[in-house]
Amino acid sequence: MRFFSVILAVVVLIAGCATVKTTVEEQKADKGELEVEIPPYESISFYLSLGDPGKALESFETAYSQNPESNETKILYSSLLLTAGKLDEARGILNSIVEEDPENIDALFNLSFLEGMAGNSEVQEEKLNLILGKEP
Repeated sequence: MRFFSVILAVVVLIAGCATVKTTVEEQKADKGELEVEIPPYESISFYLSLGDPGKALESFETAYSQNPESNETKILYSSLLLTAGKLDEARGILNSIVEEDPENIDALFNLSFLEGMAGNSEVQEEKLNLILGKEP
């Protein structure tokens, strides 16, 4: 029994080494880039974490076409536009959301953030006070 266990251990060890060697050789042989397809909404955060808001915006536009009328989708889109520095486009989207739903805290918060980015600290403060009035 002991002899059988030793032989089994040696076979497993050799098989394990062969697998590692093959994997290393395959990695050395493959000099191309790794291509992984990431679903549109997941790729948004992936590109943002890489510091590439332009690519994140492209990914969002792909996903946006699937559900463009959702306020949550519009708010996410405005956040991406703000990250990419496209203030006027973000303002238009956020204003349309607030016209439809004046109680939308997320849209109001993004508007306050936008005003801060634009240097309008008084308007930013007004928006933040409005948010605090609605949801202390």
